[in-house]
Amino acid sequence: MNHIDNGRSAEIGSASIARLFSEFLGLSDCFKRITFSHEPNCDVQHYVDYFGVPVDFNASEISLILKPEKLDEPIKQANVELFNYVQTHLSGVKKQIEAAKEPKELKALRNAAAENARAGLFSAVSVAAAANMSVRTAQRIAAENGTTVQGLIDKIREHSAMELLRDNRNDIGSIAFLLGYSDERAFRRAFQRWTGQTPSDFRKQLNKAIE
Repeated sequence: MNHIDNGRSAEIGSASIARLFSEFLGLSDCFKRITFSHEPNCDVQHYVDYFGVPVDFNASEISLILKPEKLDEPIKQANVELFNYVQTHLSGVKKQIEAAKEPKELKALRNAAAENARAGLFSAVSVAAAANMSVRTAQRIAAENGTTVQGLIDKIREHSAMELLRDNRNDIGSIAFLLGYSDERAFRRAFQRWTGQTPSDFRKQLNKAIE
């Protein structure tokens, strides 16, 4: 992806992994060093401040180097049930897309968005790359069908969020993280834009309907 976005996808992916370790898995201070194979997109000190470890650029590979002593630490917030639930649901979303009647190129973009969601990737650049298209081509195809690449991504997020909220064991913070949001507030804003309700209100309404 570096030749397309100058390493921005690699940076976002590495930031997500770092957050996964610290916030979602409860494993902090895990990394010894981080390397990227591209030029920095801003002052290197900003990367150091974010990751809290030395960050090298123009390296031979992209790597997040773990501290050896951290490998034996147990995951404090492991939630196998939630992981399996998400994987099963997103597989179902992909099957629904494959069965839908729509132009081949648009279906390829939807499939790419669904497949990327399983890996925690929610950017237009990553969807276009997964569909073997340039971002410009992907945006053109989406526009010809009355939507945008980000709109396709958000539709999968919306559907997934509604399904995940049906299970009260899935806390809203975890759902926000799994759907690629930087924090719970960003997820709440997006969900309210889609449905006119907050995630909490949507869940309360579901629970009342069940009662």
